[in-house]
Amino acid sequence: MNSTGQRLAEVALLRRLYEVFRFPEAPLIAEIYGGNWLSDVANSLPVLGIDYPDSWNAIQESIVGAEQPNDQISILESLITEYSRLFINSYQGILVSPYGSAYLAGADQVALQVTEWYRRAGVALPPDYPYPPDYLPVELEFLAHLTQLIPEVGTGEAASDLRLVKEEFCRNHFCLWIPSFVWKVVAMSKEPLYVLAAQVLQNFIPYFQARQRI
Repeated sequence: MNSTGQRLAEVALLRRLYEVFRFPEAPLIAEIYGGNWLSDVANSLPVLGIDYPDSWNAIQESIVGAEQPNDQISILESLITEYSRLFINSYQGILVSPYGSAYLAGADQVALQVTEWYRRAGVALPPDYPYPPDYLPVELEFLAHLTQLIPEVGTGEAASDLRLVKEEFCRNHFCLWIPSFVWKVVAMSKEPLYVLAAQVLQNFIPYFQARQRI
């Protein structure tokens, strides 16, 4: 597969993961149970040489069993409940923090470093953005943005600078905390969708590591 095909598959997969790890909304359910979300993931994995996760069959079975609109409303409510329990608050506190600084030493410095990578790539969060810069969906969207932007700026110094930002971001931050996050999601989630997305994300890490500076 040529580099263009890999780039498109990488962007598609990153954005599909971004959708899942945001707070659940009705459009996500429509995409999943309309088949678009799962087909995009299924099409991207082999292009990138990423293994299908162990939970693949479980999510397919749940989709087949939710054909009616009322079923999808119930699923949205279940996802909201589970998202809140895992990533926002439960009686035990936050079970799985979706912030990189929770897994790496020096929380304040982590957020500052992530913001600096964003700045070097020409990205800035809005002043009123409700989440810290190391929020998982923001980092996934950042990686998708870089992957799409690098070939668009050509082959000169600007592209080299962006590739370096992506390499540093992956090696020194993203690939360091994602395995711990995934382990917690798989261990604690009651929803197949979150287990599936976490396992896909985990299988993505070797791809990132192998693709540095390519």
